[in-house]
Amino acid sequence: MKVSVVIPVWNPGAALDPALDSLRAQTLDRGTIEVLLVDDGSTDGTGDRLDEIAAAEPMFSVTHIPNSGWPGKPRNIGISMARGEYVLFMDQDDRIAPEALERMYDLGHSSDADIVIGKVISNFRGVPHNVFRRNAVGCSMSDAPLIE
Repeated sequence: MKVSVVIPVWNPGAALDPALDSLRAQTLDRGTIEVLLVDDGSTDGTGDRLDEIAAAEPMFSVTHIPNSGWPGKPRNIGISMARGEYVLFMDQDDRIAPEALERMYDLGHSSDADIVIGKVISNFRGVPHNVFRRNAVGCSMSDAPLIE
């Protein structure tokens, strides 16, 4: 398994659809991607919907937990289940570009990277856009603005 994608899910409604569609559209071979959907005690019918998705599409699996009230616990559960060389965290309302997993995996694998941080495109003020202006291979905490 090349990439495990962990998504904490709680009462997303239709907001989950773009995230799942963006994963279905990936250019990386589906047989090398696992999407771990961790249902954090949804009460809006999401649990049943996730079960149907996982039954129909082998790339997806679902685990149900009692509501924890924060995304950290579902992420930790996803990490414990992950089989991929790399793990990507997505939120239930995120989307990724079609080549994102393939490009991140290829860059990480070819440079023997422990961590790959994908470029982020967002209008949110909190996104450190300077980190994403160029690819930086072989960087460390001391020579790249990762902590900012």
